[in-house]
Amino acid sequence: MAVDSQKALECEAAEWAVAMDRGLTPDERISLDLWLAGDPRRQGALVRAQAVWAAAVGAAHLKSAPRRRIGRRGVLAGGLAASVAVLVGAGVQFVRGQNVRTVRGEVRRFPMADGSEAVMNSQTQLVVRYSEAQRRIDLRAGEAWFDVAKDAGRPFVVATSTATVTAVGTAFSVREIGDSTEVVVSEGTVRIRGEGDSRDMLLSEGGSLRLDKRKPMQRSQLDPGRIRRRLAWRDGLIMLDGETLSEAAAEFNQYGSRPIRVAPEIAERRVVGVFRILDAEGFARANAELLSTRIEVHDHEILLGSMTGS
Repeated sequence: MAVDSQKALECEAAEWAVAMDRGLTPDERISLDLWLAGDPRRQGALVRAQAVWAAAVGAAHLKSAPRRRIGRRGVLAGGLAASVAVLVGAGVQFVRGQNVRTVRGEVRRFPMADGSEAVMNSQTQLVVRYSEAQRRIDLRAGEAWFDVAKDAGRPFVVATSTATVTAVGTAFSVREIGDSTEVVVSEGTVRIRGEGDSRDMLLSEGGSLRLDKRKPMQRSQLDPGRIRRRLAWRDGLIMLDGETLSEAAAEFNQYGSRPIRVAPEIAERRVVGVFRILDAEGFARANAELLSTRIEVHDHEILLGSMTGS
């Protein structure tokens, strides 16, 4: 196994060790279970990371450094500065001034240096640069959801190729799709400025906005159920409520190594259900049975419906 691969594994395990120390939410427990199930090496890495963290916390107590918590779901900080220093040497990457990526099929949750939390979707790249004046994240590809710790003196800015999104203390997702940017606000309000625009637009809780270099702006208001479905990927889920089979297949194809191909004659059929993001085969089999249609499962792809002439 490559050194870089091992380092990435140990970093992820260390981040989970920190999160487990502060206490996992029900959603985080699901994400941790999915992470552990994805690679048999991860259990051992997590045990090692917990041992390092326990030793670091013990060292902090010996120095009479009190522990405190920052933000709604923030990282341990303040008196644990010494512990953080120990963990950095062990492979923890607190997100500050660095390039962070996820691979296909990976949904990664981690605490950020200021007490904010980020969750990255499959095949996402963030470049994080913190300064005394600003907390800036460049979203180069993919999608991420941010739960921002309040800091009026340092705006939290997410920049894409087509827009900048600014928040002080709120929760929102940003998705980079080719030449367009989609923002969904799950809590609070953000300011959005499109490329070349001179004015900010405000987007509040439940709001969705899509900016495209070649198309008119698309703005809508989502009810809580739609927001929950839209952000279900954070918990390793795909929640479908009337999407077409072709749209649903495209969602699964973001994650799995075996893409689903849907026959044209059933591509517009509507789908309802909740599935694991890595269970493309289960999704395809369930719909093949529902529609009484053919399914072929191969090593490199899954064919749903008749593929005559393909």
